[in-house]
Amino acid sequence: DNDGLNDEEDKCPTIAGLKENNGCPEIKQEIVEKVNFAARRIQFEKAKAILLPASLKVLDEVAEIFRQNPDLKLSIEGHTSSDGSYETNMKLSKQRADGVKDYLVSKGIDRNRLRAEGFGPNQPLNNGKSPAELASNRRVELKLSNQ
Repeated sequence: DNDGLNDEEDKCPTIAGLKENNGCPEIKQEIVEKVNFAARRIQFEKAKAILLPASLKVLDEVAEIFRQNPDLKLSIEGHTSSDGSYETNMKLSKQRADGVKDYLVSKGIDRNRLRAEGFGPNQPLNNGKSPAELASNRRVELKLSNQ
């Protein structure tokens, strides 16, 4: 595909891409921004893996992006604050990531394009001392890829 990578190293050997992206094309910034915006709006019932109704609309928008971009893949990463037991937080973060994945699958997105993982309290955004800091550590991150 003339992108400067040998096919055995190229993750997208039939499409010209960037060396920095393992031979795959760059994902449009507009798509990255929309998915990041959606991720910040995913909410769950307190201490549960049940998506709140407001989250469904933003996940519907993510599903539409995936229908329009069949080469995209998504890593869904669940995170919690450090409140509560470590084991409970690990389980909850995985259940929340799985819940987002299951919802997207229910909207017609191929399960093989999605990966769900729970990190519990292991990757905080901050030290989690104040209620606001604790709340910001409770999140789902959506990471796009086309590899």
